[in-house]
Amino acid sequence: MTSQALTAAQYLALEEKQLYYFLTAVRPVGEEKSELYPEPQYFNTSFIAVAALWPQVLDQISKRVGGPSAYGEKCRRVLSSCTALHLSGLAFLAAWGREMWLLEEPDADQRTGIIGPGIPETLSDRDLANALDFSYQAVTHYRRDGQAYPSATGALGAEYRILDAATAESIAANTAGVDEDTGFSILRLLASIRALSFLMEGETREALMMHGPYPLGAGGEQLVLFECCDLHWSLFPNFPIPGDVRWQLPPRPFPVANLAIALVLRDTKITTDRFGTLYIDPLTPKHLVRASLLTRGKDEFIDEGLSSIPVAEAKGLGRLCDEIQEHMFLQIAAWDVRQRMAAGVLQEHMLLLRMLSAAGFQRGEIEAEQKAIIERSDPIIRRYFESSLARPVEKLPFYAKLGAFAAGQASSLFTPFVAAHERPQAHR
Repeated sequence: MTSQALTAAQYLALEEKQLYYFLTAVRPVGEEKSELYPEPQYFNTSFIAVAALWPQVLDQISKRVGGPSAYGEKCRRVLSSCTALHLSGLAFLAAWGREMWLLEEPDADQRTGIIGPGIPETLSDRDLANALDFSYQAVTHYRRDGQAYPSATGALGAEYRILDAATAESIAANTAGVDEDTGFSILRLLASIRALSFLMEGETREALMMHGPYPLGAGGEQLVLFECCDLHWSLFPNFPIPGDVRWQLPPRPFPVANLAIALVLRDTKITTDRFGTLYIDPLTPKHLVRASLLTRGKDEFIDEGLSSIPVAEAKGLGRLCDEIQEHMFLQIAAWDVRQRMAAGVLQEHMLLLRMLSAAGFQRGEIEAEQKAIIERSDPIIRRYFESSLARPVEKLPFYAKLGAFAAGQASSLFTPFVAAHERPQAHR
């Protein structure tokens, strides 16, 4: 499969069009009103920092696996640490981060992308164009249909499939029939994992993924997989949060570091967005025919191979999720606003580490990369942290521009490239 490269301007226009679909059909502007994390203030800092660090990380990935196309294919499996959220989120976050930076720095030079004195990372037009190209090439080799988005004309499509038919059939064949009580426990576990991950990932879906539906024969049944790639957060205690605060992991951890729930459904309508969220209507125990629980082991950065957990354990696992969520929630709820801001900003950098892990970087390498990434990001974070935190949403220029764009009051969101017809550099 070969994807035709676009010009830098074409990539930016495509991302802007798809973003408009998403903002107006799936996630309205203003949804980011967390009572826990300072949203979207922490996005305004973390997106700039992560976007600036991405060029080096993408280069590391390309050198390890052979380029974005090979990377997309490598991620095409159950419980990869890099998913639709990361691959499509790369384009989303890089474009937002660059625009936030331009609005914060009215005298910025788009060609050089220099952020400030003593900061070697840049946010140039070419940096963004290369990130958009990487995302496009990776996603089109990740999705089975070879498309960059679920739909060319709207936010939602009919499917987000990454597995071939034979693999999907094999997973479905190893699911167990469930009665209504067991089905309820499985769906409750799914909801508990989603809520726990949402809390730990700065109230985002950055460790969550759904894919499918995979049709199963002529009976109308469909396979869907819900995945959470990190339920241990073993690198989170390394976050340098102000006041010498550190995440304290739960005394009774989840028994595995990642979990996929395979659901065989009947009589449901399913649509999907670009980030690997499936909208299933209805999703009740009555519509759940069979299920299985899958994991890759007890360390989120070590692949022990795909194995199963008895579905009878779903009820106990759901209760444990709730206990862990209470433990983690009470920690962050006791922190002050600057500490919660830092927790959100630093969590966003896990995107980079999870992408490196999916490229084959081993745990020791990931731990070293975390130290390097925090060190490189620190001057960028310090440049924007306090000013972002101090302003209400309406005073953040990017969000004012975003609101006008979503409302149809502005014809565009992203600042055009200086050299619009340039093609991104090839990733090697």
